[in-house]
Amino acid sequence: MILIVVCSALFFKKSEGTVGSVQASSDTCKTIERRFSSRQRQSILAGILVDCETQEPLKLGVVNINGVVSYTDQFGKFHQRLKPGRYRVGASWPTYRFEILKTNVKRGDSLYVVFYLKNDERPLE
Repeated sequence: MILIVVCSALFFKKSEGTVGSVQASSDTCKTIERRFSSRQRQSILAGILVDCETQEPLKLGVVNINGVVSYTDQFGKFHQRLKPGRYRVGASWPTYRFEILKTNVKRGDSLYVVFYLKNDERPLE
């Protein structure tokens, strides 16, 4: 749990609630993955869903980790303990494009992911 707090401090300005040291412009809104290694037995995947244009966190976004669905909290953040292996992590929010990250997790790895989601301007069917 301490690692999540440390990771969050690297990426957020707490008082503003927006992404801080990792800024993105509309043409560079790509998913960012940071990996940390530790001697802990369990691995952790944590992150945030952010609107690419406004840099605002997306609360109650959907995070799909190898078919297991969870939701972001009121600050757009999520975290999940993982076992070593291959993972396909999807992130979405209504009216936004679905983003996917494929990654391998080793024992003791902790990953922090910032998903910059773009509005999906395609018409609804």
